Amino acid sequence: MSVESQHPEYRKYLKVWQRIEAAVEGTRAVKSGKTMFLPKPNQDLDGESFYGTPIQSENDVRYKQYLERAVYTNFCGRTLAGLKGAAFRKYPSIYLAPGVEYLEDSATADGTSLVQLAKDAVAEVLKKGRAALLVDYPSVEEGLTAEQVTRLDLKARIAFYTPEAVINWRMQGQNGRSVMTLCVLKEMYNKSQDEFDYDEDVQYRVLRLDEFGYSQQLYRDDKPYTEQFYPRQPNGQTFDYIPLAFMGSTNNDATVDNPPMEALSEVNIAHYRNSADVEENSFIHGQLTLGVTSDLSSEQWQEMNPAGIVVGARAGHFLGSNGGFHSVQANASSLTKDLMTEKEHQLVMIGAQLITDKNSNQTAKAAMIQHASEHSVLADVCNNVSEAMELAIDWCAMFMGAVGENEFEINTQFFDDTVDPQMIIQSIAMYDRELLTSGDVQNYARKAGILPEGRSNDDIDNDMSDVYEAGSDEDEFSQAGVAEAAEEAVQGA
Repeated sequence: MSVESQHPEYRKYLKVWQRIEAAVEGTRAVKSGKTMFLPKPNQDLDGESFYGTPIQSENDVRYKQYLERAVYTNFCGRTLAGLKGAAFRKYPSIYLAPGVEYLEDSATADGTSLVQLAKDAVAEVLKKGRAALLVDYPSVEEGLTAEQVTRLDLKARIAFYTPEAVINWRMQGQNGRSVMTLCVLKEMYNKSQDEFDYDEDVQYRVLRLDEFGYSQQLYRDDKPYTEQFYPRQPNGQTFDYIPLAFMGSTNNDATVDNPPMEALSEVNIAHYRNSADVEENSFIHGQLTLGVTSDLSSEQWQEMNPAGIVVGARAGHFLGSNGGFHSVQANASSLTKDLMTEKEHQLVMIGAQLITDKNSNQTAKAAMIQHASEHSVLADVCNNVSEAMELAIDWCAMFMGAVGENEFEINTQFFDDTVDPQMIIQSIAMYDRELLTSGDVQNYARKAGILPEGRSNDDIDNDMSDVYEAGSDEDEFSQAGVAEAAEEAVQGA
């Protein structure tokens, strides 16, 4: 077995992930894939050669034109941007224990912030249903205290891996739970010795869990490149787990989940293929085909028409006594256009909200119901990423010796709450009858977006106390007066 060996589930999903990635990236990636996404119109003898030199067939020339005319409309990329925007329309809820606050601004080795890392993770899981976070610990001498670690600026960081980079893994049952004992990560590095050159090559980072603890080892050219390295905690002990957290569209176990955007990418690429046929049909059928009949011999024809036939009103041609012109222009078939329209409807049904009819009179509530299935998937993804991010932060805190709770939660309220005027009036009326407290009314107003979230109930009560102490007319601020003023404000809005 080689370090390049791939897990069976990895081999099963690799081409699916590559197709989704290209579909989301857009025209350049899809057209670079050539026959992977757009088959040749005709099969030809591509293997023929002349004295060892391949001959470019007529079909190759036609395919190049066929590929250039095709139009790829990136529904996948636009849908992903919309879903990610819905998830991060509000800033995630973050609380970091003292000692790991640096993660919020610099969570990765290259300085990516915690929120940006979460955005990348949500996008990847939405696309392919899988991603991974690895907590990377710096080398620590045995016996260092937490103060010494801080003074040496030794900080744990989080590394992000796409599903294509996690090529192999092994889970083993220990004490009634599944524990990861092996994981192989595919990475790229610059092997050039020239400071101005970049020569990219592959290396493999092998994570192991054995009787001595958790270790790392790098492989290059299918051979060990470094010694087996055991990261250590500040107290010098090794770790009894591999600090790698999977994120999935269904759950966060090691099993590969179905990619949420698989169906969308398939229809989007099929739409692209239909576009290629539409463009080629329009090009072929849209051109005038000219037929000429004449009783002249070929020699007479060359003599009378030395420049051949030029199509256009400014050229004259001698055709002989029985000659004549016949022009034909075929009508392009509408079948491929109908197929494209049908696929656009399929894209809307699958989840491409950003291509819906702008003239639709659909209400906000109807839109919320229509896209409930897409948002339930998005909610699962956000919750799973939040859980993995929080676990990675906890692992960083363990290395840094940070004590306290950590919290990371991505927003799952994807729509703006609409303000219901009747509910506001009723809540104030119930407060007037002493069935609700002022805090209940304030909380509803905050949820409805009337009050900013940073303005607490105590702030409001203190402000009202200041107004009363200023000697204002008490009747003006009576409960009935507040209710009446609120009702007038809502009706005016």
